[in-house]
Amino acid sequence: MIYLDNAATTPMDAEVVAEMMPYMEDEFANASSVYSLAREEQDAVMLARDRVAALLNCMPCEVFFTSGGTESNNWALKGTLMSSLALRPQITDGSPHIITTAIEHPSVLETCRFLERMGCRVSYLPVDSEGRVDMNNLAATLEAVPTAIVSIMYGNNEIGTVQDIARASELAHQHGALMHTDAVQAVGKVPIDVQALGVDMLSLSAHKLHGPKGVGALFVRESCYLESLMHGGDQESQRRAGTTNVAGVVGLGKAAEVAGEWLKTSEASVEFPKMPDVLWGAMSAVMADMIQRNGHPRRRLPHILNVTFQNVECNSLVLALDEQFNIFASCGSACHAKRIEPSYVLLAIGRTSHEAKCSVRFSMSRETNVKDLGRAADMVSSIAWRLRDESKSWAI
Repeated sequence: MIYLDNAATTPMDAEVVAEMMPYMEDEFANASSVYSLAREEQDAVMLARDRVAALLNCMPCEVFFTSGGTESNNWALKGTLMSSLALRPQITDGSPHIITTAIEHPSVLETCRFLERMGCRVSYLPVDSEGRVDMNNLAATLEAVPTAIVSIMYGNNEIGTVQDIARASELAHQHGALMHTDAVQAVGKVPIDVQALGVDMLSLSAHKLHGPKGVGALFVRESCYLESLMHGGDQESQRRAGTTNVAGVVGLGKAAEVAGEWLKTSEASVEFPKMPDVLWGAMSAVMADMIQRNGHPRRRLPHILNVTFQNVECNSLVLALDEQFNIFASCGSACHAKRIEPSYVLLAIGRTSHEAKCSVRFSMSRETNVKDLGRAADMVSSIAWRLRDESKSWAI
């Protein structure tokens, strides 16, 4: 098996599984209880919070555990707009304004569309042909409309393009807006420092950094008030009610610790970022005339390669790789994997509908074997050539 869909999810690290197991067997208490067994759970959650805080360079009290990236993104946007403390300085006409981009994850875009139905205004900034947001456009939009929050993804989940989040934060704060970034694809792949980025909120998900599914976190700067989405108990400092998923939180904490140590190695800084170029180079050697790379060539996440194949439909290629060679890739975001529409991200960077339907995302992880990339390229090229020839025969 060659697994090249790590942007969808990553395999769990063995150390993470080992640390979680006691909390799925003997350590079963409700962490909100007061007796000693529960205090052991509380200590485990506290350690996990410390580990996530260390990975992000923030205070533990600024880390709030959620069910994953989708909840974190929803909370950042809806919580801000429900918070009178956040809105009062910016809103004079009763219509809160949000700025985001055309290529955000569905959990941001669909939340924005929901908030539009609730009466909010949303500006969706366009991107250039490489997926980058024009910071001058952001500045002009902030200048034109009083804004409550800016939400811009750190690195795109389909094409890997990285945005200038530090500059966006600076502009947002100059105009009295809060700054949120969806860093789900970036955390654990590249060093993330919320102080350097200047963000008020940052979303992450455990299963993107070799942790368990169903758990994530939202960094919320201590000075930033965010209204709760989940009301009920006193969990998460009375900010997010619900029984604590101790095993999941422990897994996220361990995954954060392992990722932090790995990010200090030369493998993370030198070898890992070469993987997309290795795969691209191997495919280009035999398919130069029929493939095109999507996204920014340098300002990109180190694990994503998005390729458009000439007249080779994505689903056909992905299914053939699975069935014939046990190689796994995807046509884009796993959240929309079953839809037949072309990728809105690829349309936003100028690809035609046909080209978008002929594009495949390959995504690596620290567990990817570089030697497998050459073999994968050979298998991809053999199927792509055959599928293109078949499409020509059907056209005739």
